[in-house]
Amino acid sequence: MNELQRILFSSMSRYPAYLDPSSSSILLQLIVAGLLGFSVYIGSSWKKIKRFLSRKKEENQAEEDE
Repeated sequence: MNELQRILFSSMSRYPAYLDPSSSSILLQLIVAGLLGFSVYIGSSWKKIKRFLSRKKEENQAEEDE
């Protein structure tokens, strides 16, 4: 057990930083807000994305027909 404690505490001393519960809460909120913001952006832009992808498919079919 002493060996495990030595390994854990020696690695902690190399990076002197303290994360209290409020810091991790803010980090979690940042991650959740980023994911939700990205999903709202994709949802609102879905028609444009779908139109862009279908246009390329139509262009490829037109080229194959020629």
